[in-house]
Amino acid sequence: MLREAVAAFREYYYITLVFAVFLVAAVLVWIKAVSAARKRGKQRGDILEKLREEDELRAEFSSLTDKKASAADSERLIRGAALNVGRELEQSGDINDAFEKLAKQKQFIYALSFVFFEDAESLSDFYRKNGSPLTETADDAARHIIGGNFYDTFHRGFRMFDGGDEDYSATSDEVKALDEEYFALLKQEKEEIFCSIKKYICENIEIFNNKEMC
Repeated sequence: MLREAVAAFREYYYITLVFAVFLVAAVLVWIKAVSAARKRGKQRGDILEKLREEDELRAEFSSLTDKKASAADSERLIRGAALNVGRELEQSGDINDAFEKLAKQKQFIYALSFVFFEDAESLSDFYRKNGSPLTETADDAARHIIGGNFYDTFHRGFRMFDGGDEDYSATSDEVKALDEEYFALLKQEKEEIFCSIKKYICENIEIFNNKEMC
């Protein structure tokens, strides 16, 4: 029996090899499918966690008082205020039109939330992923609320990507240098930047408590 099996293998070895190849391919496909399912599960979990956190922030800062705003962590306050502005926009029929009707203070905080809390990986990435009027408003907000070295760097990015300045262009090396400078500034001055934005919200609490567009 064993001799016959060995003889058959020798005679039809190519069939065994083909079977082995298909078996290995099937195992690899299964491994990839399991990996993809785990990745999708993690992504779904991350999304649900983010939505839960946003709901909490929105509820926490839906109504502001001087005491609550002053005592709040800067980042949580900014995100909470921006999320409530975003809810106002979502409830409108035309988000772009609704944005234009917002009070300037709300426009500023909403735009800055995209700069700091959305999925932009760098300053250049922010400008590539967003357009007017958000980028123009963010530039104006950075000048009006933050200023200093941060605004100088941020505004250079605006001119490179979205300023409508035909005389201003940049090489890939200059864009890379800008992103590195911006990252270094955030690392060094993030707390001060967020404190400036928090102060602005505190100075305009009545506007953020007003749920009307303008």
